[in-house]
Amino acid sequence: MDAHDADNEPRVRGASPPRKAPAEEDWKALYPLLWKQAFGFLADAAEAEDLAQETIMKLMHAKKKGHPIARPKAWCRRVLANLCRDHLRREKRRFAAHEALEQKARSPKRPGPLSTLEQSELRGRLAESLSRLSPREREVFVLKDLEELPTTEVAEALELQPSSVRALLSQARKRLRTLLGSQEEAPRP
Repeated sequence: MDAHDADNEPRVRGASPPRKAPAEEDWKALYPLLWKQAFGFLADAAEAEDLAQETIMKLMHAKKKGHPIARPKAWCRRVLANLCRDHLRREKRRFAAHEALEQKARSPKRPGPLSTLEQSELRGRLAESLSRLSPREREVFVLKDLEELPTTEVAEALELQPSSVRALLSQARKRLRTLLGSQEEAPRP
């Protein structure tokens, strides 16, 4: 009995072997991109992981139901952006007072001479500044400047016009310059 008989699958000469679990291949390639996008939106690694996984589950469910998804990456980015927006809205409603205290606690501490590296201080300042942008400005900034996606792909992922992406990006950059500049000028103890 040869391998062909053991599989009981007809083979066509010159055809490539059947691919196993295309959905698994899709999510393995997409997961790191989705996690980075969610982390950029939320600045929370655990929530980023949860929402990236939820997006992958939605993709697998849609494929299982037979829904055609022509551009899975763009579809997933759009779904993830919506999940992040929903998450942020829920968090804002649920924990408005708690978030204010938490944001104050997260504000960058004044490092001692040996306590932190400049790079981690810069990350803290950037995260604090990003949290002060509007959700739309933050989404556009993360996808365009941090993820380095083309304007058209950002527009498609966020369901915006390219001109709106450019306007929001300009506003975000201006606000970040102001926010980061005012933190830079703050006196050190």
